[in-house]
Amino acid sequence: MPATEPPLARIRAAGSAVTGTAAALGMAALLANVALVCADVIGRAVFRAPLVWAGDINQLLLPFALGVMVPVAVMRGNMLAIRFLGQALPRMACIALDALGRLVTLTLLALIAWKLHEYAGELARGTRSTIILRIEIAPLWYGIAAGFALSVPGIFLTPLGTSTSGAD
Repeated sequence: MPATEPPLARIRAAGSAVTGTAAALGMAALLANVALVCADVIGRAVFRAPLVWAGDINQLLLPFALGVMVPVAVMRGNMLAIRFLGQALPRMACIALDALGRLVTLTLLALIAWKLHEYAGELARGTRSTIILRIEIAPLWYGIAAGFALSVPGIFLTPLGTSTSGAD
């Protein structure tokens, strides 16, 4: 009979797979944004005409990248690291400082998720869309708010007093 993994280890493994995919999607969105800006600049210089839809796509790509990358950083434990005092403080004080930092981060992420949800609601009520392509933007912002909200529990997936940033 094989040994079963503890539930937290399974959650961490699943979270690692999800964050890897999310990070790839976020980076792809940023690279697509850069490529689109370059194409727009070249188009303006060569054809003396902008890509009229480029602004619409960038209006969707940048929030998507931010909405994906911040939760990835949180889930990987790279969002906040108070390490400069850790060398001088006893281990328990370092853990307490780490817990305080995570509590502040949790509070801020929850507040941001709530405000993003309110913003998405305003966009939905006003049926806001991109200017040229007429793509509704509220669903994107609801997704971003959900990503922030779902990342809140991820703050506690790494043990207190540890760093995953590789800087230590």
